[in-house]
Amino acid sequence: MVGLASMELLDKTHFEFFIPLKGDFQLENDATAVSAIDLLRNTEPKFSIITNDYIKDGITCAQWSGRLQWIDVSKILKSTKTTQLLVDGAHNLSAAKVLRNYVDKQLQLQNKEITKACNVCWIFAATREKDISKILELLIRNGDSLFAVNFTDVEGMPWVKCYDPQVILDCANINSKVVENLDEALRQAFANYDEQYRIIVLCGSLYLVSDLFRMLQ
Repeated sequence: MVGLASMELLDKTHFEFFIPLKGDFQLENDATAVSAIDLLRNTEPKFSIITNDYIKDGITCAQWSGRLQWIDVSKILKSTKTTQLLVDGAHNLSAAKVLRNYVDKQLQLQNKEITKACNVCWIFAATREKDISKILELLIRNGDSLFAVNFTDVEGMPWVKCYDPQVILDCANINSKVVENLDEALRQAFANYDEQYRIIVLCGSLYLVSDLFRMLQ
């Protein structure tokens, strides 16, 4: 959700604030944070210095990298035109629901039929302990495409393992392929952008998101 929101504080005053982060769940997140701060400053004198303006400034300045974030990957693709990739570290069921809901709303804003073939291309990786069958079931619609990739080994965390991309494909039951690496997945996906894909999404693992950020450095 990006826009104005409001709520009632403990003193019954009306508190209005701007939410800069995407996703309808941000309203609940920010309302919870504001309520907690409001309770603290009403029960602990040392927190009374936190004014409404401080709270508003904190919310307005909030950033959440890798969460419903649009990123220009033209540098990676060596393209002269802007190429927007939707990046989300969604790696559990609740996050997958939020991501799919956001994608559907973006498709509606584009005036595209959600049921049209290959609306969305998913670039996906996941750690082995995740229930990828249920996550993919929430994310993928008929006509979508999936590129299954590996993320790189996590330094200092040898116990973190990526699902074999073939296992991901076996769970997807849609038009999908194993791609050698993230760079190649991006190139193949954007080669068909606009003709087949309306939105290209990278998701499934924060480690995969980290790989992308390293490529952009």
